[in-house]
Formats: sequence, C-alpha cells, structure tokens
Amino acid sequence: MGFWIMLLSGLIGLGLVIFGVEKELPKGQKIAFWLIGAALLVFAVALALM
Repeated sequence: MGFWIMLLSGLIGLGLVIFGVEKELPKGQKIAFWLIGAALLVFAVALALM
C-alpha cells in the first residue's frame, strides 16, 4: 500500500511541477503548482526512505 501511495504522489507531484513550468500561468498560480508539486515529491521521498 505504501509503495502505491509513494508512486502516485511522486508522479502527481512531478506532473504538477512540469505543468507549472510548461503552461503560461499567472505568477501566483505558477508558484502554487510548484509548491504543491514539490510537497508531494518530498512526501514520496519520505515514504521511500521509511
């Protein structure tokens, strides 16, 4: 179960970061996508290290 949560959160986080980079968004939305994506990536790494 933990593996799937780690995998999904990592993929979603990476997708949000890439989406924030590629799309022409207002600066506030771009920062929000980066922060949420980075938080999910950190969560996935933390699960992987447990």
